[in-house]
Amino acid sequence: MLHSTLFDPLTYFNPFSSFSLVWEFIFFGVHLFLKGSHFAMWSMLSRILLVKWLFFLFSFFFSSFLSC
Repeated sequence: MLHSTLFDPLTYFNPFSSFSLVWEFIFFGVHLFLKGSHFAMWSMLSRILLVKWLFFLFSFFFSSFLSC
């Protein structure tokens, strides 16, 4: 079950899932440690969150369109 969760894009890109938040905190913690710049972290965070929200909305509407 964990294997299917790791590679499920709807689970990862869902902004409300705790699985997604854990990976974001790990990724941005490492990024902050390596870069040492708060501005670089927040600009990258905003870009990735924007892409995640757009992908989530697109997949939600596309799946609801297919189920009609």
